[in-house]
Amino acid sequence: MRIFGILLALAAVCAAQTKYDLVLKGGHVIDPRNRINGVMDVAIAGGRIARVAADIAAPAGVRVANVAGLYVTPVSSTSTCMSIPGPEARD
Repeated sequence: MRIFGILLALAAVCAAQTKYDLVLKGGHVIDPRNRINGVMDVAIAGGRIARVAADIAAPAGVRVANVAGLYVTPVSSTSTCMSIPGPEARD
């Protein structure tokens, strides 16, 4: 009976662990909404940000991208493109 309890607890812990698709390591995260401005790791799961922390351990089999020296910022679902018209716009 004791082994069954241990196995049940182990299964619960394994099920609770988040599975990431990608971990961005060491990028300078700028997120004004959450007041984050510093070197952090970002975990992505299912196309969404799953976690932002100082050091995220990537489980075996998870893709890891070293983004040290790069800025990492959130992007909204809508995009706007602004440009300065070129000479062809004057015609």
